[in-house]
Amino acid sequence: REGAARCLALYCLLDTSGDVAKLYLNTLITFARVDPEVHVRIAAIKGLTDLLMVFTPAFAKRSFHAEEHVKDGAQAKDDSVDVNIFMNDAITLMREYAEMRVGENTMSGDATDTEEDGMKMLRIAAVDGLARLSFIGRTKRKDVLQRLVLLPHAADTEKFPAIRQCLAVFLPTFSRISTSNRSTLESAAIDIMEEICFPQAN
Repeated sequence: REGAARCLALYCLLDTSGDVAKLYLNTLITFARVDPEVHVRIAAIKGLTDLLMVFTPAFAKRSFHAEEHVKDGAQAKDDSVDVNIFMNDAITLMREYAEMRVGENTMSGDATDTEEDGMKMLRIAAVDGLARLSFIGRTKRKDVLQRLVLLPHAADTEKFPAIRQCLAVFLPTFSRISTSNRSTLESAAIDIMEEICFPQAN
């Protein structure tokens, strides 16, 4: 199944129009979410990262044209809405994997070292994917950027030098690219500080 996930992602990339990627995006999300083999989930996360990096502009353009057709009174397909939902689901899933604590709730008591290493690689792949997508503007979700700001300072990433090294390069480089990026990063940091200093009572 790991090979199948990789081949499916590569097959989607061969179609420059993005039609195949749109068709199989949810299949890769399913691989990444529910497959019992962690290496299959890693392959699916990497494949999703590649697809979102390449085809997000095409998906967004189609959604815009679909909205224009609705305005003109024409009947638009629901597939553009589905693609937006799938894209958001993929980013949310990657964020969840980026935040998971390996060795606590994610692993059973009789887990092998190989399984735990696989979960670590899954978390690293998710962080790497979110950093890449944020860097080139494929996702501008503030909650994702907030997690990327917090992760280098989280105690549980102390055993993940790959995550800290990735974000040590990503964050300053991202902020230097443009004034807009710097403002976005500052806003995310301010929101984090406000949440820490003034937690909302449930």
